[in-house]
Amino acid sequence: MPANPKGEFTCSEADRNSLLTRPKTLLYLLRKSYALIYLLITSSEPVSEALLPIYNQLKTLRKCLREVQKAGGVSSARELWPYSMKLTSIDNMRVDGKFMVGNEIPDGQAAVTQLVEDCFELAYQLRYQAEENEKDDADGEKLETDERIEMTA
Repeated sequence: MPANPKGEFTCSEADRNSLLTRPKTLLYLLRKSYALIYLLITSSEPVSEALLPIYNQLKTLRKCLREVQKAGGVSSARELWPYSMKLTSIDNMRVDGKFMVGNEIPDGQAAVTQLVEDCFELAYQLRYQAEENEKDDADGEKLETDERIEMTA
């Protein structure tokens, strides 16, 4: 859709009624896109190089926990042990709630803390689900045992 020397967009007669070929609509969409990009850039907090290894480990851990959750969870809470150990070891790196590197507090604390909280929440949900499944299995086995006893009596 070329512009003529006056700076106006030109189009064929068939496209003239199309909503996307109108200059005001295009201008609106461009401004909206720029506004969204600006919002994303300003809302993203950079993570310093010092925290990047921890940040990447937490992202990987969260991804693994989500995959376990998508796959139907775990059959027992013991299967979460490796994830819990890794999460606890990362959480123990905090000093007074902050990840410290030497005596400095690096940038990106909010992003890393949010990932830690997400991982703890996912691990808790998986553990709760596993305990509920174990309890349901135990109740089901007890009912089956009671039914066998009644049948033999």
